Amino acid sequence: MSSSINLKQIDHHFTAGKQRISLFRNLNIELFSGHSYAVVGPSGAGKSSLLLLMAGLERPVSGKVQFQNNGEQQLLKNLRQSSGFIFQQFHLLPELDALNNVALPLKLKGDKHALSIAELWLDKVGLSNRMYHKPQQLSGGEQQRVAIARAFVMKPEFIFADEPTGNLDEKTAQHIAQLMFDCCRQSGVGLVLVTHSMELAEQADTLLQLSQGKLAVKPRNKAAAMAGPLC
Repeated sequence: MSSSINLKQIDHHFTAGKQRISLFRNLNIELFSGHSYAVVGPSGAGKSSLLLLMAGLERPVSGKVQFQNNGEQQLLKNLRQSSGFIFQQFHLLPELDALNNVALPLKLKGDKHALSIAELWLDKVGLSNRMYHKPQQLSGGEQQRVAIARAFVMKPEFIFADEPTGNLDEKTAQHIAQLMFDCCRQSGVGLVLVTHSMELAEQADTLLQLSQGKLAVKPRNKAAAMAGPLC
C-alpha cells in the first residue's frame, strides 16, 4: 500500500495581540509512506504547527493539504485515522497497565483481538516482561516504548512524532530513536518527526529545514528506507 501527503501553496499565520505572526509562505512539500522526514529549525519557526498541518489536525489559512492512498484522493479525516502519534509527553493513561494502554485504540474500534495484537507490539519494543505494569512503574524510556507500540498498533500509514526523545537522557534517547526508525522501516510506515537534535534528524531519509517561513528539502539517506526488518 502506498500513501502520500501533499501540502500545496500553504500560507499560515496566527495573531498575538494586534500582531500577525506569519509562519509559512507558499510552502510546498510531498511526503511518502515508507520514507522518514525530520523537521528541524530554530525555536518559534513553526515546526510543531507544520506537523499538525501535515497530519491533517490543523487547517492552513490558505493552500491545500491532500492525502492519497493507492493513487486515490482521500478525505483528511482518513489521514487522521491512518496516522499514529508520538509526543514528548507520553500521554499514557495512569490507571491502565502497558498492555491496555497499547490496546486502547483497538478496543475503541471494537477489535476483539486488541489484547493479543497489543501483546505482539509490546514484545517488538522489548517490553513483554513489563506489560502488566502501570506507567508510574515504568522508566521514561519504557513509557516512550509503550507510546511507540500504541502508535503502531493500528497499522498506520504515517507516524507523526513531536520531540519524541525530548524528555529522555542521551543513551535512552538513542535507543528510542533507533527503535522508532527500525519499526517504521519494517512496517513501511512514513515517519515525520520534529526534533531539536541534529543527531536524531540525521537518521532520517530527508531533512526538512524550516526557517523564516521557508522549507528547504535536503535528501540525506535514500538507502535507509530499503533496510531490512529490524523491529
